[in-house]
Amino acid sequence: KMKSVFGSLPTNLVHDEFAGMKDTAKQQGTPALLPDFAPKQSSAPSPAAHTGPKVGRNDPCSCGSGKKYKKCCGA
Repeated sequence: KMKSVFGSLPTNLVHDEFAGMKDTAKQQGTPALLPDFAPKQSSAPSPAAHTGPKVGRNDPCSCGSGKKYKKCCGA
């Protein structure tokens, strides 16, 4: 029978400095997540609205290159 290579390793390693922090946090009533980093409750993001006139595919590109929109920024 083959012996496992990782069978003799400890399964839970905790550094000495951090061993008592969990208990200290519970005693002090420290929240698990800080309010600044907690996810915000908000509605779904709305899509960006185009404010200018619609650019046709054969119109000149608005970037000023002189090319048609479909061959420049519309690709």
